[in-house]
Amino acid sequence: MEAEDKDLEAIRERLATFSDEDFSKFLAETMLGLSPHQIHTIQFAFWFCYIVEYELDKILQKSFKNMESVMGKTPKELLDFIKNKYKIKLEKVNPDDPGHDPKNITFNDKIDIVEKIDGKSAHTEILREIKDLRNDISHLRIHNLAYKGENLLDNKVKERLVLNYVKQALEIEDMEKEGGITNESSEEQKRRVDDLYRKWQEKQSN
Repeated sequence: MEAEDKDLEAIRERLATFSDEDFSKFLAETMLGLSPHQIHTIQFAFWFCYIVEYELDKILQKSFKNMESVMGKTPKELLDFIKNKYKIKLEKVNPDDPGHDPKNITFNDKIDIVEKIDGKSAHTEILREIKDLRNDISHLRIHNLAYKGENLLDNKVKERLVLNYVKQALEIEDMEKEGGITNESSEEQKRRVDDLYRKWQEKQSN
């Protein structure tokens, strides 16, 4: 027991000298044996996947707000409507549970919503590829991260991934400016929704 205490104290003393950078690579280098290049690639993939899901979530939240306002539905009613109209099996959504957060939908759920409403496209294709990349990070497949079969250790592959995503994201942004999934609404409805959403955004930022 005394030896274990000394070992623990030695580790504690070493950790006390660590910088932020030391902490960020300590486990990856010492316990997984990853090279600095591998660590940087994994960090790139993690943050890239995080940003993509964050941006998709923002698009859906805006679309949901628009639909709620135009259709006069509560978030729960809207989820019921989406599930029934577009035959989407939302994996972790249970509107019958009063304690359930209606925004608690998985990355796959979010892609399904976009795909069922707007159809399969280059955008949903790259979203699914990014979801697979995120799954690789989450499920111990970090040594061979790839995009379209090419290893992400190659910076040119990272570049293609980012540029392909940005291209599709810009197309979706243009679609949203034209009305997004509420594009069947009248111009008056769209103006009213935009005004309501602007006020909601202002309220959220206060």
